[in-house]
Amino acid sequence: MAGLSGCGRGPEVGTPVEERFQFGMNELAIYSFGPAYDALKPVVAELDEHSPLWEKASYALAVAAWHKTPATREGIEEAGKLLGELARRNPDSEYAAMAWLDLGRIAEVSDFIGDPPDPAAAEAYYRRVMEKFPRSDMSIRAALYLAEVLSQSLEPDQVREASALLAGVCAAQPDSRWIGLVAQYQAYLDAFYLDSPAEALRPYELARERGFARLAGNDQDLWQFALLAEEAGQDELSADLLIQLIKETPRSTYTRFAQNRLAVLAARHPNLQIVIPDRPSLRPAHSGSTSDPGSENPRSE
Repeated sequence: MAGLSGCGRGPEVGTPVEERFQFGMNELAIYSFGPAYDALKPVVAELDEHSPLWEKASYALAVAAWHKTPATREGIEEAGKLLGELARRNPDSEYAAMAWLDLGRIAEVSDFIGDPPDPAAAEAYYRRVMEKFPRSDMSIRAALYLAEVLSQSLEPDQVREASALLAGVCAAQPDSRWIGLVAQYQAYLDAFYLDSPAEALRPYELARERGFARLAGNDQDLWQFALLAEEAGQDELSADLLIQLIKETPRSTYTRFAQNRLAVLAARHPNLQIVIPDRPSLRPAHSGSTSDPGSENPRSE
């Protein structure tokens, strides 16, 4: 019977490989990467590559080797070898897609002192996933990572490529559960990297329709969207967004600012007959969003 990590014990000697595998997976699930690595390394060594557990155990060991602390060159290299072997043996498997995504992340970021990022290698891995697994959740993840790599250069042409890439994902997979996130990221690039608030409105509207990325931050997202709409000359849309913000998140600290902006818009456009919703009396102990815009017209990036 497998021992409990919390008691300072791992699986006992002679424990069946399936139980040791499950112990390692349980440790991984709670981000206990060191014990997960210690449990899974001998499991992978014992498993035949044709075993139904081999792919899952190998991928889990790679994740544990990558994330166990302290991060070392040896650990990152071991993770890279495991992921590369996983993708090589079965390039059509979803685990291959996961391996290439992780290899891209390993290349993209610095994991330890003296570990230089390699954005070109990361880009190649992400494009491989997009080409090999089109119209899939894996390809959407790859597109998001690739857009991040491109936009980090701050070169306008590459940021525009990132925006176009995300727009293509929205067009190709409109029913994906990730579309709200993809569209919101595109709007963010258009508005704040390319300084094109008018271009940001369409993807922002799609993100609003499909759901913003942060359910707990809808007030901030609606406020940001409303400011962009006003900046782009779409005052009626801005008013609609501000009214939605007040009605849906009345306890938000953005509500007072939304009411003030609505008053300005109402005075500017009496023909719109804008009705400013009341802000309910609130008890401090039950306040909702703790974010504070900090000014009359904050624009968060």
